[in-house]
Amino acid sequence: MDKQGRNHVLPSSQLAIQLDLIAKVRGLEHAEKYFEQIPNASRCRRVDGVFLNVMLARMIPKNPGRPPEDEGTGTHNNEII
Repeated sequence: MDKQGRNHVLPSSQLAIQLDLIAKVRGLEHAEKYFEQIPNASRCRRVDGVFLNVMLARMIPKNPGRPPEDEGTGTHNNEII
């Protein structure tokens, strides 16, 4: 609430942007807490989609690793010949 007692409701696009930025800057736990505080009436595909991306980022490893190289040749097994 502001000084005059009015609630300011952000558009869903702004909520989605804030959620994404919170996840990138403060981490996934803070983004999850922020999402839980968003009223159900303000949640839409955009906000839910960003939250889904945040949760997937938690599940997918950051460095999935390189494919194994052929010994001695330095080429990858998945190259097209």
